Amino acid sequence: MARIEQRPDRYLHSPRLSARPDGGATLHLIAWHGAASMRQGESVARFSIAPDGSIGEPELSAAQPAIVALTRGDDIHASTDANAELEESRAGERVRIAAGI
Repeated sequence: MARIEQRPDRYLHSPRLSARPDGGATLHLIAWHGAASMRQGESVARFSIAPDGSIGEPELSAAQPAIVALTRGDDIHASTDANAELEESRAGERVRIAAGI
């Protein structure tokens, strides 16, 4: 199994996977860039995963001070809404966890 290691200059979290038509996938993560990094803040890192499981180099979005969450479902992107962690939508269906009293 291929692995993506954590590094002192980059902490990865909030993984999301999206399927690709070629049988591979894209792994979307929030990447925090520490003081030792050339970047500061957080960005969205997208790793291409080939059908054989090999992992490519990440594509990084522009860094910003903070990313609250990544959305889920078919359209994965950075969000400033913490409720994105409570929602999922795929194939025209949507679910949301609602807080009760």
